[in-house]
Amino acid sequence: MGSLAIPIERLPEVVVGKDARFSRAQAMAQLAASELPDRERLLALVLEEAREPRRYRAAAAIALGRIATPASEEILLRNLPKTAEDSFPEVLLSLGRIGSPNALAAIDALNLSPQHPAWTTAAYAAALIAHRLGLPGHELPIPAEVNLLKPPATQARPIEFTPVEPAIALGVLDAMKRYPYGIAFDATKLTRIRCGGETNIVCPNRDFLGPAAARLAERKAVLALGAMQSPETGDYSVSYVFLARPVSSAGAIAIMAHRCSGTLALAGNAAVAGAQVKFELQSVRRPGALAISVNGAMQDGKLQITEAAVSTTREKRREPSRLIA
Repeated sequence: MGSLAIPIERLPEVVVGKDARFSRAQAMAQLAASELPDRERLLALVLEEAREPRRYRAAAAIALGRIATPASEEILLRNLPKTAEDSFPEVLLSLGRIGSPNALAAIDALNLSPQHPAWTTAAYAAALIAHRLGLPGHELPIPAEVNLLKPPATQARPIEFTPVEPAIALGVLDAMKRYPYGIAFDATKLTRIRCGGETNIVCPNRDFLGPAAARLAERKAVLALGAMQSPETGDYSVSYVFLARPVSSAGAIAIMAHRCSGTLALAGNAAVAGAQVKFELQSVRRPGALAISVNGAMQDGKLQITEAAVSTTREKRREPSRLIA
């Protein structure tokens, strides 16, 4: 991790707030990455204590989502009704990353209306479980063409794509172990993308490399994860989740790239032919977004780009309305 590690024997006291010499949020993340047998129970004590500040309960929910065990899922499920009542998105997002079909059924049972503050997060969490496990239903809507952005030729700059060096690739994948999504990667297939001042590492799902790419035309999948390096700590964490699903019997699939919060960032279509996935992606219209367009193919996990550009300006943010006295 990017900061000094907390002595492992102090973790329990720091996590529950009895030792203020260290960061509680860091202690929870370190506890999740440890092998301490009591880690799930300690995090549950924080999550289920209503008097705890919200930031610590949220950190506990996130940490439980980094422990892919039946015990951590059970604790998150136990707190799901509170999510519906209190709009606690961290529980839903953690279940989306590690949840089983039981978690999917529990999210469905919330029966949230589209007006509920947690509805969007719940829909994303359910879709993520369905894509991870290849289950039917829970498709998120594909944006209309009018809501996709393409940079104008006169106000665009290229996007840089480069292979990731072996030593760096191993470091990226080692860091990604702290963010389980139930998928594995091949260190030789990672690609670095520099775009709009941001650098991401694309990590394709190993289960759909080579001839196995043909399965993308048959089932939902988490196609890849994006990893971004923190400029402060040097650590890598998940920045994007690429979801793919079939949209026709002729090998056409839809691809949508979400931020790890569930916000949709990129969308487009692709065609699967053998070990190749030929795709077109554009950014989704939203305030502050850069217009991005990428055309290319993923051949056995390696990106081959034919066209890629990003706008030099962002979508206008909404101006606050003025009150007239």
